[in-house]
This record gives sequence, C-alpha cells and structure tokens, in this order.
Amino acid sequence: AKVALLEEQWRANEAAHENAQAAKDEQLRGLNGKLTAIESVTNTLREDLSKAKANYSRVLGKIADHEHKTAGAARKLDQLTVAQRQLGTDMEQLEKQVQVGSRKSELPILLAMARRIIRADIDKGNGPFRLIAYSYSRWRRHGRDGSIERLKKEYSTLRAENPSLPLLETASDIHARLMERATRCLAMTSDVKNRLPGDSRKSSEPSIFKCPTDHHTFAPVHATQNTAQRTMHASSTSEQHKLKITALVITWDVGHNPLGRSYMLAEVLDRVVRNVVLVGFQFPRYGDDVWEPVRHSKLPVISLPGENLPEFLDSLDRISQRMRPDIVIACKPRLPSVQLGALIKQKFGCPLIVDIDDHELSFFKNAPELTSEELARMPDGVASGQVEPYSEIWTRLAQHMCKYADERIVSNVALHKEFGGTIVPHVRDEHTFDPALFDSVSSRVKYGVPPNSKVVLFFGTPRHHKGIDVLADAVGHIDDDSFRLVIVGTTTDRSVTTKLDSLAPGRVIYLPNQPFSVIPEIVVMADVICLPQDEDSPISQFQLPAKAIDAVAMGIPLLVSGTPPLMQLVQDGVAKLIDRENLPEMLKQTVASNDLAGKWRSEIRSRFLASYSYGAASKQMRELIERALRNVQRTPINDLSSLQAHERRVIGEKATVEQQRAPGIDIVVFWKQNDTGLYGRRSDMVIRYLASRPDVRRVVVFDAPISEFDLLNRRDTHGHITQDRLIYIKTYEKVFGKLDTEKISYNVFVFPPGTYHTSDGGGNRPQLIDAYVDFIEGVFEREGFRSQESVFWIYPKNFMAPELVDRFLPAKVVVDVVDDHRAWPGVSAEERDRLTKNYRETLARAQMAFVNCEPMVDSMRKFFPAIRMVQNGCDQKPPSVQPRNDPEFDAFMARGGKTIGFVGNLEQKIDISLVAKIAERFHDCQIVLLGSTHANPQVLQLKHFPNVRLPGVVPYEQIGAWLSRFDVGIIPHLDLDMTQSMNPLKLYVYLSWRVPVVSTEIYNIDKSSQFVRVARTHNEFLEHVASALEKGRMDEAASQRYIDENSWEERFRSHVDELLAPLKEKAHGN
Repeated sequence: AKVALLEEQWRANEAAHENAQAAKDEQLRGLNGKLTAIESVTNTLREDLSKAKANYSRVLGKIADHEHKTAGAARKLDQLTVAQRQLGTDMEQLEKQVQVGSRKSELPILLAMARRIIRADIDKGNGPFRLIAYSYSRWRRHGRDGSIERLKKEYSTLRAENPSLPLLETASDIHARLMERATRCLAMTSDVKNRLPGDSRKSSEPSIFKCPTDHHTFAPVHATQNTAQRTMHASSTSEQHKLKITALVITWDVGHNPLGRSYMLAEVLDRVVRNVVLVGFQFPRYGDDVWEPVRHSKLPVISLPGENLPEFLDSLDRISQRMRPDIVIACKPRLPSVQLGALIKQKFGCPLIVDIDDHELSFFKNAPELTSEELARMPDGVASGQVEPYSEIWTRLAQHMCKYADERIVSNVALHKEFGGTIVPHVRDEHTFDPALFDSVSSRVKYGVPPNSKVVLFFGTPRHHKGIDVLADAVGHIDDDSFRLVIVGTTTDRSVTTKLDSLAPGRVIYLPNQPFSVIPEIVVMADVICLPQDEDSPISQFQLPAKAIDAVAMGIPLLVSGTPPLMQLVQDGVAKLIDRENLPEMLKQTVASNDLAGKWRSEIRSRFLASYSYGAASKQMRELIERALRNVQRTPINDLSSLQAHERRVIGEKATVEQQRAPGIDIVVFWKQNDTGLYGRRSDMVIRYLASRPDVRRVVVFDAPISEFDLLNRRDTHGHITQDRLIYIKTYEKVFGKLDTEKISYNVFVFPPGTYHTSDGGGNRPQLIDAYVDFIEGVFEREGFRSQESVFWIYPKNFMAPELVDRFLPAKVVVDVVDDHRAWPGVSAEERDRLTKNYRETLARAQMAFVNCEPMVDSMRKFFPAIRMVQNGCDQKPPSVQPRNDPEFDAFMARGGKTIGFVGNLEQKIDISLVAKIAERFHDCQIVLLGSTHANPQVLQLKHFPNVRLPGVVPYEQIGAWLSRFDVGIIPHLDLDMTQSMNPLKLYVYLSWRVPVVSTEIYNIDKSSQFVRVARTHNEFLEHVASALEKGRMDEAASQRYIDENSWEERFRSHVDELLAPLKEKAHGN
C-alpha cells in the first residue's frame, strides 16, 4: 500500500513537472517571439537611422553649397565696395590735380592710374574702366599738343606688358574702345551706381562726360534704394572725411554679450576714423570663441588669451608695449579693458576714453568702489582667492581707475547722472535697419513662426531681472490662441525655460542666438516688443537694453517698464510705458491696432535717425574724439605703477628677482610676406626648428611691413575662400604678441598710408626704411637683442634687406631663397630687373645661402656660387587642432565616403581641367580643395560639381584635422616656369600625415619615394588616384622612417651647426 501510494505521488509529481516545463517552454517561445519582433524593429530603426544620416549628409551638403554661393555673393559685394572706395579716392586726387593747374603733370597721373588698374585687373565691370574713360576725357579736355601721341606710346608699353589688351591704331581708338568696354561693364554690373565726382557735385542731375572728337557720352546711373549700394555710396563719399588716425577699441571679454556694445562702437568709429582695431580677451569661463552674433561680421575681432592673475598682469604689460594707437576706447569699467587702456595711455600718451553702458557694481550687490589708497592698505595675500580679473575686487578697482580717462561715454541718462560724460545710446546702422527692406511674413516662414500668429518678441538672453516671466505670464493670459511669445536668445539656465513654458503653455517659441546681420529680419517678425524690466533690480536701474533700439530702428511698437534708462525712450516718443496691472489687454490692443502700427513706423523713423542711428552717433563720436585729441593737458596717470605693485601683493605674489640674460645666439628672421603662422610654410618650420635648439636664445620674426590701407582692404574683402581676412587677423595677432612663445617673438610694422615714401623722390615725406629701422630697433630693445651679435635670416624678395644688413651689421647673414619671383606670371621686364638686383645685392651680403630645389641652384648660383640646396621637409609633430564652430568642417565630417584632397593656395599653377576630371571620375568621393582662391578665381568654376568642396583657407594648426580624413593627396600642378623653380611643400605635408600622394610630372618631386605616384597624362593621373584609393593609407612604420629621415631638423641641423659654431666660440671666449 505504501509503495502504491508512493508511486501515485511520483506520477503526480511527474505530471506537475511536465506541466511546469510545458509552461516554461511556452513562455520561452513567447519571449523568443518578442525578441524576434524587437530585432525586426531594431533593424528597421537602423535602416531609418542610416537613411536619416544619408539625408542629413545631403542636407549638410546642400547647406554648404548654399553657403558657398552666399559667400561668393558676399565676396563680390565686398570687392565692389573696395573698388568703389578706390574709385572715389582716385577721382578726388584727379579733381585736385586738375584744379591746381599743372596740365603737364596731369598726364603721368592719369597714365599711372590706368596702368595700376589694368595691371590689377580687378573684377572687370565694377568701376575701373569708368575711371579710365573719365580720366581720358578730362585729359583730352585739358591736354596740350602732342599729348595724344605720348598717350599712344605709353599705351603701347602697357600692351607689351599686357598682351591681352587690344591693339589700337590711334589715340582716339583708345578712347572709343575704353568707352565701349566701360559701357558694357556698367550694363553687366548694376551694383556700381554711385555718382562720379566732378561736375555731378554741382547738380542733382547725373553729369555727362563727352569726348570732344568722338562724341561718346557716358552718364553715371542714379543710386537706387538698395542697402548695399547706399552703403557703398556712403563709404566712397565719407572716406575722405575720416580722421586720419587709428582707434583701438578694447572689450573686456570677447566670448559673451559685453562684446555687443564694443562692436557697435567700433562700427560707428569705422565711419569716423581711418582705422579701427577691435581687440579683447577670451576668458575660458565665457567660451572658447568669439561671441556668436558677431563672429563672422564685417569687423574682425582680435581675441587675446584671458588668464588669471598674476599672469594676466604680465600679459597686460606686454600687450601695452606692442601697439601705438592715436586714441583708446576701453569698453566697460572692468579691469581687463580699463587697465590695458591706462597702460597704453601711460606708455604712448594717447587719449583714453572709457565707455560705460552698465553700472558694473550692481552685479555685485552695489559694492563700493575700491580706491588705490584702499588697495594699498589691504594686507598681503588678502585677495588670493580672487584671481579672476573680472572678480568683485578688481571690478571695484576698475571703477576707480576710470579717473584715468580723458573722456567718458555713457549709454543712458541714469548712467550720466551717476558718472557724467557724453551720452551715446545704443544705436543701429540706418542702412541695415530699414523696415522697407524686410517682409514680416517671409521672415516668419524662414524662422518657423506661424505666419498668421500675433508675435510678442523678446530678443536677448532670457534672465529673470529682464522681466521675461512677467511677459510670459501676460501672453499666457491673453484670450487669443494666436498669440506667441518668440524668444530669440539661448540660456543655459533650464529653470528659466521651464518657468516660461508653465506660464504660457504651448505659446513660447525659442530661437537660438542669431548673428547681428540678421537682427532686422528677426525684429520685423514682431507685432510688438515688450520689455518689462524689473524696476526694483539694481541692474535694471542703469541698463538700456539694446533690443529696445532694435524695435525703434525697425518701427515696431515698443512697450517698456519705468526704469530710468527706458523712461528716456518714452520721453523721446519712441516707446510707451507698460501698464503692469493690465499688460495682457495692452498687448492685445497694441497688436490689434494696425493703424497705430503704421502710424508708429512713420513717426519714429525720423526720431531714430536723429538720435539712435549710426549717423547720429558718428557725429557725437567725431566731436568727442576731436576734443580729446585737442586736449593736450590730459588726465595724468601718476599712481599706475604703484597700483600694479599692490595688485600683485594682495593676491599673494612675491617679489621676483630680475632674471639674468639667458645664454645662446639670437636670430632675426625677415619673412617676405604677411602670412607667418598661417600656412606652416618653410619659413614657419625653420623658425620653429631654430627655436627648438638649446644654443639659440631667442628668435625674433618680422613679417613684411604693411600699410593700414592694405590691411583695411583685406579686412573688407569678406569671405572665407580667400586669405585676406585671416591675413588681417593674424597681422594684428602678431602686433599684440598673441602668437609669441617662450623663445619666439612675431612682429610686423603696420604704418599709416601716405606717411612714408619708398624711393628717393618722396619730397618732404620721410623714407619708409627709416621708420622701419626705428621700429626694428624698438623691438630689439624690448627683446634684449644686440644686432651685431645676432644672425639675420632673410627670405627674398625683400627690397629693404640690403640696407637693413648695412645699417645693423649682424654677425652672420643667411639667405633662404624659396621662390624665384622672376618666373611668376605677369612680371614685367622692369620688375624682373628690380628682382634680379634684389637677389644679387641680398646674396652678396650673405655668409650662407639656401635654395629648395635644383633649378633654383642654377638660377641663384651666379649671385652666390656656394649656394646650398636644402629641400623642404616633414613635420615630425604636426599640430591637429579641431576646428570650432566651422560649418564647412562639420559638413565635411558628416559626409561619408573617401576623400581626395589638395592643400595649398589655388593659384594659376593649378590644372583646373584635371581637377574637373577627378571630380567626374570619382563622383562618389569628396574632392576637398583647401586654400585661398585670391590669386586664381577661375578655380571657383569647380563649385558646380556636387562633390567638390572649397572650404577656403585653413590655418596650419587645423590642417591635420582635415588631412587625417584624406585618402589621397593630390598635386595637380601645371608645368610652368613658376612650378619649375618650386619644391612643393604640400608633398611633405601629405606625407607627414601618412597620406599617399599623386602628382603631375613637374620638377622637384621626390619620385624615389614609394608613397608618391607621378603621372605624365591626365588619364594616368586618374588611374594612380584609383590605385591609391584601393590600396589605402601608407604603412605606419615605413612612413615614420621616411618622416624621420626627411624631417626639417634632419635637413637643417648640420648647416645651422656650422653657422653657429664660430659665434658660440666667440661668445664662450668672451
């Protein structure tokens, strides 16, 4: 019975176990089914993600193409602006020459103008040929017998130098052809429509110039209402009235909104003075790049490293010695701007103006000003925890340092009551901020705002003290669902956006930070702009929001709170006071009253032009600057040195012992251009190698002297595809010492135009060489150089080099000839002779000389028989800095596939047809051409290929970020006289990044390298590219051996050892 019972229990347990197992199996099958479903969904999502990435890449490509087109249009406009400005200047010179009399002296001036314009050949159609036609007409009117034959002879000389010019039989033919070309060019270029000087000044009608014999007529076209044309007209007519001085505008930080006011003042000053330089500090706390709204605006911002104390005090001392402006404007009473301005004033005696647009101490709970006497009584090290230059203690001190200013500017009546000075409110450019140029509906569609909505706009960083929560609450209580609060400005404080969304659910639209250039089309979207500033906030008591002036400029109804600065707008009749108790109804009524809006726009435009425009502010600034310059009894600076000592003491810095002069040889490098530090050229690599040697104490580098006029032309050539803007920025970075290292000092002599003469016929003007020598001597004194114990390392062409050597008598002279400029296209016979003389005289003063390739040995040996060939080399430690905020680089990285790339200026040596074939054959690859197009605009034809990318100039420190993605590096050079005397540095740049190279068959290519393929024909070039793409990048071990064996150090070590040995022996003996 027990056994039977146990058997029955066993069978029951077995059945239960089987049931449980079955249940588990069923559950497992269910889970497997779910897993299969999940995998299916995952695969679908992967496919969707892949498609999205592909679409994203295509969109980025389209965006990049659009940016290329936009940049091209901007570049065209800038070229036209520059040409029009030059046209006005030339006309003014011509008119003066005609008025003073001497008809004999007029002809050479006219011919010189024509020669310069024809040789420059700038963008045919933007004004030059109008000048030639007009000049010739005036010459015919005032000329003498025999002058026509002289012109014919001169033109023959021009044509010999420029064979593309037409062959003319008579002088009258010259005029007829030029008139025909000028007329055709005018028909093609509608942008250049400004009136010529001369007779047109006497009448409101366009003047007509006639040739007495040919009866040709030429009528300038009326200027239209186009903003760009008005801007060009303003620049050409006002240029002659500018004060011939340089103004330095200092902003205390370039990474956030303090730069806004500084940039505005700089733009206003650009109408008043000849040269404006805007500089500021980049403190890491506020970002690592220039403030986004002005990052790519017309005026470049020169950013300098922002450090903590005491290093920052050292940098202020260095910077203050580097540039001598005529006037300094320090923006905001903060230590970085005010102390630098005071140091420059103390060093050079120029006037100091302090601009105050906020009560800075209100950001520190209205802390009191800190006087220099109070600072002197503070214990040692008491401020060791406040090493940021923008800390409370230093802002309090900066407020006191405003006493050093010769003039003060304030932005509103509240600040004027507190600090005095001249009121220059926030202003806007009347040519850009013109309601007639913009359409509200189009802007709303562009920025994703419902076209039929009723827009309450807030432009700026949303912060609580600005009353943004009051505004959101009011919009949320309006009984009309079409109302939207559009906030344009990014905040990192999520609590602000969370609160706004809760106050106006579904009605808040956020737009990111926008560049200054699009502010008008943003503002025009608004039906009303409301600024409910917190009237109890200490900050609001002194702050005039710039967005208020945006509304005034664009004629948008403006509602403001009753803070003192905003009440001034109410009193001026350009704003209305907010009724806080009934704000929702007030917003609703304002938007509903279309008639009121129209009336508002018509009434306030004249008030804006009179008080809040650039035009109004430029008059104020001119009067203020002239007053400051006239006041020779400037506010003295007596206690700045002791104040600096106390600054160091209270942060705990101990007194330092003056360091002894370090041992080693000093080397002075004279580079022939203005691009040191930009491209990583041979000279840059040599400079870096020399500084790396322990037997070299310091290397001082001089770029070629450059006039402010040339720099301004580069500044105004806006566009990333050419090098000009970067040359401007890098030049001033060198001026302020930003590029300096522990052993290298970069310098450039920037001189005012029309001040010096470059030849013996300069009249009463001093010679440029004399001023340049003074500048060099100042640098030598600052750097502790003794010229007669130094080595001069010279890169021709350098027409001042022989005289510099004769005046400074260096211990040794090295000449490194990297280009034979006589072989460059377009060089006249006269220029060839001048270059030959320069090579001969410079090399005659050398004790050691180099060239970079065999053909250069042949061309230079006659001047220096012991010439040495040192080829270019590889960079063993190439930099690789990731570009920041660069849409071109982001689009490049986002696109998949392989990359065929080129690095270098896209000059006339580029075989454009070959590159086109590469783009067609390898349509699935990116063709990336890195470099400036300034010398060869025809390269831009390649942009019509969808896979060709022209990012423009990329600084050397960032080139590695691009090259690391290259699969093949190409050298598509034509076989020209120019390329026969070159040793392509890009070959070694590619190899330094282990990129296989394909080159056309040109001189001076290292054909022995296993990593270089050389093609004789286009078809062979294409096959080599295909092979390189298939094989992939270079073997790491083999390529590293090549890099080490062909490094710059390996190339130059023995030569520099030989050069310095006798100097070291002499120094050791002494």
